[in-house]
Amino acid sequence: MIRVRVKVFIYNPRIFRLFLDCARRYGLEFSVPDTPSCAKEEVLVVDEEAIKLLNIRCGNYVIVNESNIESIIAKLMGIRESPVITVGLDLGSKIAYAILADNKLIDFGYVTTEDLISKLSRLKRVLNPKKIITRIGMPSSDELINKLKEISEKLLEIGAEVYIVNEERSSSPSKLIRSFGDITGNLIKNKDINAALNLALRVS
Repeated sequence: MIRVRVKVFIYNPRIFRLFLDCARRYGLEFSVPDTPSCAKEEVLVVDEEAIKLLNIRCGNYVIVNESNIESIIAKLMGIRESPVITVGLDLGSKIAYAILADNKLIDFGYVTTEDLISKLSRLKRVLNPKKIITRIGMPSSDELINKLKEISEKLLEIGAEVYIVNEERSSSPSKLIRSFGDITGNLIKNKDINAALNLALRVS
């Protein structure tokens, strides 16, 4: 799917906040027009309230609600149906993670084991991925090895593939990471999340 210019005219404040949070996480760029209109090469995102109250002057619009926001944003980002989801995990005092769908960065940060499983379970429902590939950096301490075992078991339970990989050079920003553009500026400065992204991008 070709990326298009996106305009957003969502009337319900709650739905707009949910859309904004998800769009920021996915790195979706959009503008908010003064009127609910769009050009031929643009897509207008609206909600049901906007449809009822306003005269939508756009031939290419999509209607979002609380349950379909993430799937709509994924499509607007050019993520195909049933993508391959890749996850990188860097274990430490906190678990740093980076999640990609078809090599597009869609989520990153710090997470607990329970929250990670919840995120991936949600993505399974929303994106219906072909598979989920998880790459975890091999830790050195016994405590972290126990955490690795716990996380691996939980990931296998939800059907994810789990690979333990060498952490060597995982904290060094790669050329591929730099190619992601502005969204990765803070990631490169954060060595844990940068390591997680590098691990996700490993080909073996």
